[in-house]
Amino acid sequence: MNIKERISIVRAMDLLCRQINDEEVFMEWLIYGVADGDAEMDDEELEYYVDDEKFSELLGLFLIEMKRAEKNGGLYADRVLSKE
Repeated sequence: MNIKERISIVRAMDLLCRQINDEEVFMEWLIYGVADGDAEMDDEELEYYVDDEKFSELLGLFLIEMKRAEKNGGLYADRVLSKE
């Protein structure tokens, strides 16, 4: 996998995390995952793009956040809630 593909994956994960319908869960993503605005940067030097361990940690955190989101309000996007 190249850096461009990793950037696409990080941006997709960030987009999904921004739809979490629980502010506490979303804030964890901003604190421990991708800081606000980082996913939009084209900086190929960001550590989770170039460091395998950091990228792996980010993938794991994403899975944890999605599990927590599912238990705590689901995802909310385009005025549609994934879970009632």
